[in-house]
Amino acid sequence: MQSERIERLEQYIRSLGRDPDQVTQSAISNSTTSNELFVPNVLPTPCKSAKSQNIKDLRDRSPRMVCSRNGEQARLVEHDEQTTYIDSPVWYSWSEAKPPAAKSLESSVGPDCRGFCNTLLDAVNTEDVKTLYLRHPSAQEIDKLWNRYLISVHPMTKLFFDWEKGPLLKRAAENPQALSKAEQAFAFAVYFITILSLSDKECEHIISGSGRPQLLDTFQASVETSLLAAEYFATSDLLVLQAFLLYLLAIRNRATPATCFSLMGIAVRVAQRIGLHRDGSLLGLPIVLAEERRRVWWQMQHIEIMISQVLGCLSMTLYAGWDTKLPANLDDNDIHPGLEALPSGRSGLTSISHCLWRYQVLYQQRKPRHPDLPPKDFAWLTSSQVSMAEKDAFIEQTEKTMGEMFVQHCKLLDPLHVSIQIGIGAFILAMKRIVHQPGVANTKILDLPEREREEFLKDSIQSLEYYILGQTTQSVAQFRWHNESYFQWPAFVYVIIEASHRATAPEASSLWTLIDKVCSVHPKLTAAPERPDIIAIERLIVLAWHQRQQHLQMLQQQIEKPWCVTKMEEELKFSVYIPEVPGTDLSEDTDNLMNFDFNMIDWSAWEQDGYVQVLD
Repeated sequence: MQSERIERLEQYIRSLGRDPDQVTQSAISNSTTSNELFVPNVLPTPCKSAKSQNIKDLRDRSPRMVCSRNGEQARLVEHDEQTTYIDSPVWYSWSEAKPPAAKSLESSVGPDCRGFCNTLLDAVNTEDVKTLYLRHPSAQEIDKLWNRYLISVHPMTKLFFDWEKGPLLKRAAENPQALSKAEQAFAFAVYFITILSLSDKECEHIISGSGRPQLLDTFQASVETSLLAAEYFATSDLLVLQAFLLYLLAIRNRATPATCFSLMGIAVRVAQRIGLHRDGSLLGLPIVLAEERRRVWWQMQHIEIMISQVLGCLSMTLYAGWDTKLPANLDDNDIHPGLEALPSGRSGLTSISHCLWRYQVLYQQRKPRHPDLPPKDFAWLTSSQVSMAEKDAFIEQTEKTMGEMFVQHCKLLDPLHVSIQIGIGAFILAMKRIVHQPGVANTKILDLPEREREEFLKDSIQSLEYYILGQTTQSVAQFRWHNESYFQWPAFVYVIIEASHRATAPEASSLWTLIDKVCSVHPKLTAAPERPDIIAIERLIVLAWHQRQQHLQMLQQQIEKPWCVTKMEEELKFSVYIPEVPGTDLSEDTDNLMNFDFNMIDWSAWEQDGYVQVLD
């Protein structure tokens, strides 16, 4: 068998005009010409979904090579009308990438994928796939959903250009059965995340007859089926990756964080196979496509941060060496097919600015901040090797930079600009909170210096007030779905703890007003009673209120119990006991519950990586 393969490979070499007897191992390693043996049919063209009539002529350009991180030559390889990024010429990587002359070798070169067993990630219900087109909304509903997507979702994600995907949604409305698997997945992802962005009333106005919860379940199932059909886990199609990222954005508050984090790992690997971690300008890609790939890569990094923050870990891709440039500060209409050069970025704010200010944070954090720390050390703000003066100076400089680049250009009547101001304000407070949090984490609350406690409490209160502002300001109501992912968990826990310790203090009343307000605007706190993190929060709130109530009884004062406490006391009666989660065992007697020591709380359970919290 091995001799037959060698013979076929020699025949293939001769078909390329080479003599296998003259090809030495040294020549293979050092010759650019022989390198082409391992990476055939190299084109600077992207995946099928991003091709257009305007850039077809680019297929005739010479192959573009770029040095990979290990010094080898890297390329984009086309196969089955898709493209894959190859860092090094390994046959296993390009076994499906064959030039037209090698079609006869399809079953003899490289590993045979049909020989591998199916996994959980493989599609199993072909009937569902065949009838997916029947699950699309009506043409009128699709048009309304797409318009709402452009208002509520697109400014927060910017994964593509609106003019590029508009025709796809139009085809979905006219003839959904004619959509490809990739297009089907993208369309359902748009429906799913748009429904998520709507209120119950808005949802009923667009799609009558079904409630929002039912529609979310229905479209989530449709997205999952269509992604499986498109083989999202092994795709090289940029459109499928965009659909997958929209799906992850939509489920990050619906699925377990561990599941989302694992799925995000698939997205990172898919992006790496497509070569999104290398800037398109280095790969000889068209101007428009290179810019779209930048949008996808940076948004993906941001999604990873949002998902990882819940688990308290940091993605390794943030440490890795990649060179994808920041997207340009341009509106979608500034970019169009056929561009020969990317326009200069605008000096003011554009429709992508809400994404760009977050990307700017990530960009700055990838730079080493201190000579005593290793490169790309993301714990700079919490490091004991860096003085508080240095940290404060950095925060001050960051606030100044954000003000000059973004805040000073904001207009009060523009919803997107209002959202940017709220987001940046919350971000600066998060940085200040991180600087003070290490002391809280390693010391009992009551042992902290009074000044540190006051400073940390002040930052925590202001962080929660920013969150409330974002959830209650009517002009940014369309972005509430997105803001939920930036809830300040550590800040909220600390306020609850201080509300217990300050049960007799004058500020206790305002602290409980804040707690009650937060619970009313953050739906997860009262709508997900079986989640272990919510159970822990509810328990803390109920016990803290009992501390307050005891003090009021001693003073013979009657104050109405906060709405959140009443609701949580009722919910805790039906909560599920989760052994591995401290504080969920509700079998103790009342005395034990009331004697809970807030000063001994495991604060580390609520800690998250310093860099992650910067983007809260």
